[in-house]
Amino acid sequence: MRKILITIIIIVSVSGFSCKSGRKSDIKSATVGYFIDGRGGNDTNYGDLEHPVRTIDRLNKLLQEKTGNIFFTGGQIYNGTLLVRNSTGENRDTVCISFNDARTTEGAGSIFIWNGSGESRQMTGCLIHNNVFYNSSAPVISFENESAHENFIFCNNIFMGGDNIFSGINSGSSFLGNVWWSTKGTLHLMEYSSLVEWAEAYSQEMMNGQIIGIEADPGLNGPLDVEITDPYQLNALNGYTLKSDSPLRNKGIDIKTVADRDYPETDFFGNPVPLGKAPEAGIFEMR
Repeated sequence: MRKILITIIIIVSVSGFSCKSGRKSDIKSATVGYFIDGRGGNDTNYGDLEHPVRTIDRLNKLLQEKTGNIFFTGGQIYNGTLLVRNSTGENRDTVCISFNDARTTEGAGSIFIWNGSGESRQMTGCLIHNNVFYNSSAPVISFENESAHENFIFCNNIFMGGDNIFSGINSGSSFLGNVWWSTKGTLHLMEYSSLVEWAEAYSQEMMNGQIIGIEADPGLNGPLDVEITDPYQLNALNGYTLKSDSPLRNKGIDIKTVADRDYPETDFFGNPVPLGKAPEAGIFEMR
């Protein structure tokens, strides 16, 4: 059994509840996983929706007994190291939404990568695909000064932000087939003002000599700012579906070609993947 020590924060939230690898169909299941509330939880609980746990340490003990999705109550800071064990060695973050996270945490971002150990082998082999990340004030992706890591792959995600989508120095992540869009007009990726310039400078978003990333408005139906404090109301997130004329139709990449992983069985809304000749980036599969 492979043991992966995660000292990385990839928390994706929907106003009230944050979730890792959660789909609407999963949340309606009695065996959905574990809920954590740093204020109202109790570590004598077993982590169901009505009886959340309080700390990361308690989560680790429950995950040793049985793996499952993890749902964080939003607007809180959780201290600790989450231990992820998986018999297949697969560490994956998929079909989730992050809306304006890290607004009150200086230096952080929707995705905040930090490794206090200083050893890249402590953080390796993470596949992050088919998510939507939106941030109007903080970076969408933030690498801490201490963020040594290896073999992280971001693919088929939608990254939307304001002036500064990307911050810090990337030491071990590859970006392939993602969608990048600035809500303020000009896309800024580090010192570059276009996806093409950044991709060519850092050999990102390229496959077989061709740029496969997309710089375009993804065409989400909206609205994106939906407040949810009850995970049973995830059907209110239809704003994250794609319009019929979205430029993302059939433009996603086959994750098996970059990470030897199969598609997820369904998208966020329970639709089979893929439905066309190729998948779409983000959480919604177009018919």
